[in-house]
Amino acid sequence: MNYCELSAVSFWDPHLNVPVLSNLSKLEYIFLKGNKLTNLLPGTFHGLQSLKSLNMPSCSMGNLHEDIFRNLTTLITLVIDQNPIKELTSQHFRDLTSLIGVSVKSNEIKELAVDLFSASPKLSYLYISHNHLTTIKEGTILPKRTLDLSYNPFGCNCDMTWFIDWVNKETLSISHPDKTNCSQASLSKFKNQPILNIDPRGVCGPRIIVYVISTFVIVTCIVVIIVAYKRRWLINYKCFHFKLLFVGQHGDQDGRERLDYEYDINLAFDEDDEQWVRGILKPGLEERLPDFDRIVCGDDDLPLGMYYIDAISEVVEQSYKSILIVSNRAVDNHEFISKLRLAVDQMNEVELEKVILIFKEDIPDGRLPYLVRLFLSKNKPYFRWSEDEYGQKLMWEKLVKELAWNKKMNDVLPI
Repeated sequence: MNYCELSAVSFWDPHLNVPVLSNLSKLEYIFLKGNKLTNLLPGTFHGLQSLKSLNMPSCSMGNLHEDIFRNLTTLITLVIDQNPIKELTSQHFRDLTSLIGVSVKSNEIKELAVDLFSASPKLSYLYISHNHLTTIKEGTILPKRTLDLSYNPFGCNCDMTWFIDWVNKETLSISHPDKTNCSQASLSKFKNQPILNIDPRGVCGPRIIVYVISTFVIVTCIVVIIVAYKRRWLINYKCFHFKLLFVGQHGDQDGRERLDYEYDINLAFDEDDEQWVRGILKPGLEERLPDFDRIVCGDDDLPLGMYYIDAISEVVEQSYKSILIVSNRAVDNHEFISKLRLAVDQMNEVELEKVILIFKEDIPDGRLPYLVRLFLSKNKPYFRWSEDEYGQKLMWEKLVKELAWNKKMNDVLPI
């Protein structure tokens, strides 16, 4: 038997719990019009290894189980017209690899899934008239020869442009083109017009305004970033003043006053940086802090009559602040690193942030000595000299603020 027309039947044997058609492996055609098939179970058509045509119009089918057409790999034609089906997914058709024609006319389908027929590369005919389709999403897999979309309430807008272009390029036939119209929900120019007669490109050309605004925003952001980078020192300078205004200073202050120390500032540096220290840093300190007149500037100002290391230790211990100038030459100078170690040791001993680092130039992270990286990791005070005018102003104001007091340390540096 290769043809079967049934009516008023049940497709499941409740006693054996198997589909009644499971043994009809040579059956090729089934016609089930008018049967009330509201509860078709998965596996109903299991075993129909030769089935080519399945017709189930007017069968009151609403919700189809996704496995209802499982294993129907030979099926060529599927007709499920005049049913209250609301949704079809790619899972329904995943095994219908031989499918050529599908008719789902007069249902309640609102949307065609983009990948609905992804498993059916031979699909040539699709009849889906009298449904509730409002659009065809871009990329939707459609038949190769005939497509019937008539009597659907399409909303013709810019999203349909791709479909119009696709129809015009393909060789397929549109059934009832005069009945495939735009609904009242369409753009005013397209209402009630046949879809194939409209040209959305006249209304939906390149979205110039969107492109212009997007380009403007992108360019503006780039300009803001560039300006912010170039004016970063000015921005930091202003932010520093706002912070001073609203936040002020925090931390416990040392009980000792500056005048309780023998020296105000101890300046330590590499000999290659001496010209910069004596020509820029020291005069700047004297200009902004005229009361700080006891400045030890390098080895020339160390106390006489003492061994070198002892003299350095004495100055570090008796200085209100020690400022060390970090440069590319300084980080390779063992004497400079020894001075830094002595200063940090003394800072740990008295538990006061008495040491300040000033970076005279950019130094790659990989070249920074361990002690310098440790100092920075503990958020100890450091500043960076800049060639920018506002960068210099910012450094001077922060440095003057830092020199105003000795802050108690919360932790020591593990050296």
